[in-house]
Amino acid sequence: MSDRPSILLVPIGRVVDESFKRDIDSVENAFEGLDVKIKRLSPVVNELQVYQLGDVINKEDYDLALLLCLHGATAHLQVAVADYLKLPIVIWSLPWRFSFPTSASAYGALIERGFWATLLHGRPGDKDIVGKIAVLARVAFAIHRLSMARIGILGNLPHYMLASLYDIEAIEKRFGVKLRQLSRFEFTNILGSLRCEEIDMKQISQENVILKTDKNSLTKG
Repeated sequence: MSDRPSILLVPIGRVVDESFKRDIDSVENAFEGLDVKIKRLSPVVNELQVYQLGDVINKEDYDLALLLCLHGATAHLQVAVADYLKLPIVIWSLPWRFSFPTSASAYGALIERGFWATLLHGRPGDKDIVGKIAVLARVAFAIHRLSMARIGILGNLPHYMLASLYDIEAIEKRFGVKLRQLSRFEFTNILGSLRCEEIDMKQISQENVILKTDKNSLTKG
């Protein structure tokens, strides 16, 4: 998996002339210099192409899909691409060719289906929009990483610690991370099953665990 956010740029609609291609180029080039990776696909112009995306990419390699709406009457394609990829979605609508109305229609349909979707509107290459997408990509990257995590919960909370209660099902649904409750007895048995001479079981059982990280990993956003 990449060490930085990966964005899949999917143009939606037919490239009729050079102005369409310039729009796509401007969006892709606007991400230069940012700490994200971006892969551009060929424009999707029909439903058949949607189901052929699996032959071109591994969707697990990406954190966010950016759908660039080139013109009107493409809401069904935007929804089909989002439904196939099952990734957080950003729709970028353009101020021409009826891009916004069809994008708004697609956005509404995705929200009704429970997708994490965002609609942004502006000219291709708009730095404000690019900045917002980069932030969303970092959030999606963090959640994608979390979804691969497995967290063991040691012991139980005292009944009076109401502010510290958590909903395991809600956490799994929102972030994809799996939580498993472990008693001290289970944890001790797991440690005891390890057969490594370098591990001091008694020390691990008695000492606190210290996690080291760097300032950048804790930066908000």
